[in-house]
Amino acid sequence: MRDVLDEERGGLQPLSALLLVLAVVLGGMITFNAMFGQHGTSNQNTVSDASGAAAPTNTVIIKYDPVVEEVQRALVVTGIYNGLVDGVNGQRTKLAIEQYQQANGLQVDGQVSKDLATHIQYTNKLKAASEFTGSVDPAPQARPASPIAKPKVVPQVADEGGKSELPDATIKKSVSLVPAINAKLARIKKVQIALSSLGYKAGQVTGSLNEATKSAILQFEMDNGLSMDGVVDANLLQALQITANN
Repeated sequence: MRDVLDEERGGLQPLSALLLVLAVVLGGMITFNAMFGQHGTSNQNTVSDASGAAAPTNTVIIKYDPVVEEVQRALVVTGIYNGLVDGVNGQRTKLAIEQYQQANGLQVDGQVSKDLATHIQYTNKLKAASEFTGSVDPAPQARPASPIAKPKVVPQVADEGGKSELPDATIKKSVSLVPAINAKLARIKKVQIALSSLGYKAGQVTGSLNEATKSAILQFEMDNGLSMDGVVDANLLQALQITANN
C-alpha cells in the first residue's frame, strides 16, 4: 500500500502534464513552419517577382517641342518633309533632317536644334531670292533708287566735212549719266569688299550685283536683324559703315 502511494506521489501533476503537451505542440508548429512554411512563401514571392518583371509597360510619352515644330515647318518648304507639323520629334522628322543635312554638307546626326531651324529658314530665303528674275523691291523704309534712264537713239547729223556727230544736247545728257553710273558701281564694289572682309562670300569685286553678292547681302542682313531684301540701299550702307557719297 505504501508503495502505491509513493508511486502516485512521484507521478506527473496535471499542470506539468499540460505544460509538457503545449511545449510539444509548439515545437511541432515551429518545425513545420521552418520546413514547409518558408518554402511556400519563397515560391509565392518568386512567382510575384517573375510576373512583375514579365509584365510589359505600354506607356507612350509624347513630348511637344516648339523648336521641332519650327524645323518641321521649314522642312515642309524645302519639300523634304511631308508629315505632320505637330512639334513631336518622330522617326519621319529625324529622317527628313538627316536628308537635309546630307544635301547641305552638314553633320548628319538627325538632331533638332535652333541653329538647324535658322539654317533651313535661311536656305529657303536664298532659294526664293534666286528665283526672282528682276530686281528685288527695296524695303518700305528704304528710299527707292531712281531708275537709270536709257539713252535714246538720235540720228546722226553730218557736218560740213562729211563727218557724222551727235547733237550737243545728247552728248551732254550722256556725259551727265556717267558719274551716277560710276558712283553706283563704286558703292557695289565697296559693299563687296566690306562683306568679304567680314567673312561673307560676296564673289569677285566687279561692281555688279550678281547672285553671290545678293546671297552675301541676304546673309549679312539676317545676321544683323535687317530687312532681308538683298539690295544695296541706305540701310545696308549704314550697317556696313559705308558713306553713301563714296
